[in-house]
Amino acid sequence: MATINRDPEVVRHLNRPVDPDAVNGFFATVTAHWDQHGFGFWAIEPRVGPLAGRFVGFVGVAYPTFLPELAQRPELGWRLARESWGAGYATEAAVAARDDAATRLGFDDLISIIHPDNERSQRVAAKVGMTIEGPVFNPHLNMAVDIWHRALRQQAPPEPPQRKLRRTNMAPALPENAKSPALAGLFCNRGAEI
Repeated sequence: MATINRDPEVVRHLNRPVDPDAVNGFFATVTAHWDQHGFGFWAIEPRVGPLAGRFVGFVGVAYPTFLPELAQRPELGWRLARESWGAGYATEAAVAARDDAATRLGFDDLISIIHPDNERSQRVAAKVGMTIEGPVFNPHLNMAVDIWHRALRQQAPPEPPQRKLRRTNMAPALPENAKSPALAGLFCNRGAEI
């Protein structure tokens, strides 16, 4: 993950600066969120294709504490290595995380905080059924960014996506009774080095 976070093209539209301290503390931040809330980011590792077996990024739901006015709203987020862009991994994993948030976690809605110039993330958000709710001022960037929103309770039961992803390590394992069929191709265990 540190290599991904050091790629200037990957971090160009993030909602806060990624300095060396943030890069080095990322794994601790992710596992602390899991410890406190029982959910968080999952690692993404393709099962097929040229990137099969490689860690290519993360997706999941976490509280965006970097913006205090949104810190109590669950955010669906993702970040992938540049070489994995355009293969559908972000969308597939975001659908699985969205569906898990609705079924296992019982959330009523999700947000995504997206830089207005980040067209790739806007496309992923739209594909998982999100629309722009409105702007919020981000003091880390000294500008407004977009809040994308998806109500979860009004949607029809999710269709399982085709699975391209393989299990990999990043955070606590999902419980055996997780009901989301889309998660059959994903899991997370603590203890891996990123």
